This record gives sequence, C-alpha cells and structure tokens, in this order.
Amino acid sequence: MPGRLDDPAYARLLLNLEGILKQITVADAEVSVVRNSNAQHISSEVDAITSMLSDIKATTKSAHSALARVHAGERSWPQIVLWTVLLFVLPAAFVSALELVGSSSSGFADDCEGVSALTCFINASILVWVCAFVVRRKLLPSWWPRTHGALPAAKRDKSVGYAVKSLFRFVVLVLLLCLLPYWSFERGLRMGGGPVVPNANASGPLAALPITAVGAHDYCIGEHGIARRLWHSSKMFFMAIMCWELSFLPGSSWDVWAHHIGLILGVAISTDHRLREVLSGGVRVDAPTEAGESLDGFAYVLMLGTAFMFAKELLVLLFQHRKLSKTREQASDLLAAAVVHVLGQAAFYLVLPATYLFATLSAGHLPLRPSGAVLAALLFVLNVLEAYIFSITLKVMRIKRRKARAAAYLHPALGGGGSDGVREVSSGVSHAANAAPQAAEEGTMALHHSSLSTPLVAAEHRPR
Repeated sequence: MPGRLDDPAYARLLLNLEGILKQITVADAEVSVVRNSNAQHISSEVDAITSMLSDIKATTKSAHSALARVHAGERSWPQIVLWTVLLFVLPAAFVSALELVGSSSSGFADDCEGVSALTCFINASILVWVCAFVVRRKLLPSWWPRTHGALPAAKRDKSVGYAVKSLFRFVVLVLLLCLLPYWSFERGLRMGGGPVVPNANASGPLAALPITAVGAHDYCIGEHGIARRLWHSSKMFFMAIMCWELSFLPGSSWDVWAHHIGLILGVAISTDHRLREVLSGGVRVDAPTEAGESLDGFAYVLMLGTAFMFAKELLVLLFQHRKLSKTREQASDLLAAAVVHVLGQAAFYLVLPATYLFATLSAGHLPLRPSGAVLAALLFVLNVLEAYIFSITLKVMRIKRRKARAAAYLHPALGGGGSDGVREVSSGVSHAANAAPQAAEEGTMALHHSSLSTPLVAAEHRPR
C-alpha cells in the first residue's frame, strides 16, 4: 500500500525494539542481583540505575506501541461520520433542552432561562467533558489513525484542545449568526419583546415607571425569548470551554491564562444584571436598558470574532497531524492560519468594535466614564496582545517555510510514496522515544494564543 512501510521492514523494526526490551530485562536482572547483595556502599548507584532502566523500558514500550498503531492504522469513514455527527448533536441537544424548559417566573432577570445561570454553566461544563472524551478516544484516532497515535501524550492533549475549541467555537458562531438580525450600530443587541428603559440621565415615558410595570412585557416569549436564551447559551459555552481548557492544559502560556480569566470574568459580569448596571450606569429594572443593550452589542462583536477563529483552530489541528515529510503542506497550513488571524483581528478586534464604540458613545447610549474608558482600554490591550501573538505566528511560519525549501532543495524528487511510509512510521517511534525532551523543547517555541489565536505549533519541534 502506498505510504505504508512494507511488512519485512516493519518486522525488522519490531524485532529491534523487542531486542532492546530483552536487553533491558537482562540488565535489570543484573542490577537486582547487585541490589540483593550486601554491598550497601553502592545502594545509591543501584537506585539511580534502576530508575533509569525503568524509564528506558517505559519509553521503549511506548515506541513499540506507537509503531504498531501507526502501521495498523486505517481511516474508517463510517466511524468518522458517526462521531462527528454525535459531537454536533450534543450541543444542539443542550440548546434544545433549554428551550423545552422555557422561561422562569422571574423572566428577564434570569436571562429568560427556566434554570439558573449556575445550572446552565454546570451542564455546559459536563457537555464539554463528554465532547472532549469522544474527541480524545474516538474522533481523532479515527480521523488520523496513523499520525495521531505517533504524537507524544502532551501533543495529543493539545490536539484534543484544538478539536474541542473548534467544535464549540463553531457552535457559538452558528448561535451568534442567528442573532445577527438583532444587532446594529445604532441600537446594539436589541432582541425586542417590549420597551427599552432609557439611561438614568435620559428622559422618557419609561423612566418613571415602577419595576413591575416595566417587566410586564413579552421579553421572554416567542422569538424574543428564544433569542435571549441563545445569547445566554453562547456565553455559557464560551465560559465553560475556557474553564475546561485552563484545567486540561495548565501549562498554557501566560497570555492564554490572562485572556481566559478576563473572558470568564467578563461573561460573569455581563450575565449578572446587577453588576452590569454598575458598569453601564443604567437604571435598576428587570428589563432591557439602553446602556445594557449597547454593552451587549459590543460583546457580540468580540464574541463573533472569537467564534470565527474556529477556522484557525482547525488549520492548527490539520497542521499537527501532517506527515513529517509534508513540510510544504505544513507551511501552507500555517500561512492560512496566519491569514485567518489577520482577517479576524482586523475585522472583529479593530475595525468593527472601534467603529461601534465610537458610534454608541457619540449617540450617548453609553457613558464615557466608566464604560467608554474601560472598553477603549480593553480594545487597546487586546490588539497589542494579538499583534504580539501574530509576530510569533509569523516567525514559526517562516521557520516551516525554510524547512520546506530546504527539503525541496535536498530532495527535489521526493514524493508521497514509500518514503512517506518509512518517515511516518519512523516518526512514530521517534516521537515516543523523544517525548521527555520534547516537553522541555516545546516551552521555547510553542505559540501562544488568545481569543483570536491559538498556539500554532505545539507540533513544530518534532524530531526529525
């Protein structure tokens, strides 16, 4: 089969690894003999050798398993379709379940949900865990049976992170696009269902109404209630996925932690109506306010950009699972990811939010202090961070391009036939055998990521 190591060569590799295991077993037996002797003065040396032999044995067994997985790997399209469909059905079932529950008696104060925000977050977190389990155990091994098994454990974890984030960012993108008709530069995110309470310093017929009178409208009924529940679900998905990623990959870079913690706090504040009133300067009523809808409109733009970056996550995931011999394709994946980064940052972190903020402040929908100052500072920090991340992305992309050009120069006729099979299976053994030093090497070159970017190459420094 093209691209696969022939059986005699595969058998020789297995035999060599088994020979190494036998030699390790013999050495371990010799060390045990020394340990059982009365030579107490060499106990520390024996302990050190025993520990090293144990590590070598574990690494060799891992290389043996990786070789077997890569050689036997076959892509099964029925399984791919099954697990992919399941992963899209699960979030859809979550949103549908919230619709079946309907609205609570408190109505707008509970984001038109029949359950509390805490219950929504807990269930969204459980949904993320289930999806991560399916991705880790079923989907990725089915999509890339030969390259996924060759990755070290740390890089397999990162690939799971890319896949899960791609899934939920795409789901949120669909939810937000459903809300697009409710967004505008003039009104923010206005989902209707009744009158909107003006700002505290504005005059209007609703300013003097009691809370009960203002709340006696159809904010949570029909399409208005569905829209508010979709908006609430999108925020819950984002908060759950950020919490999951930080706990699943605690070794993430500092900017990832800073961004995710900031996003989690932002979602919490925007979901709590009392805290949002303090920031927006709106009146205290259980109904939509002019300032509150303007804040939601600003958040909508940033969340839309974050969700749009699912394309970049997919490109990174594809890059990670390329064969090591496909340096040209790897460079193309990174170039495409960099283009998506530039488009996403320019549109959703710079042009649209800056224009929207200027329009809403000019119209008096939001006060200049504190809302205008806080949001302007947030945009500045986010764009500086994104520019820094893009510089790293560009640097690693250039490294991959140089490697691709060097490979083309040294092997101009190298194709995707048997050589790929040898490189692929050998890389599986090399990945497993070098898993420990790789962890240290990753720290120097792995790309950082934030809402609009991801570590573009956790797999950059693969053993050649």
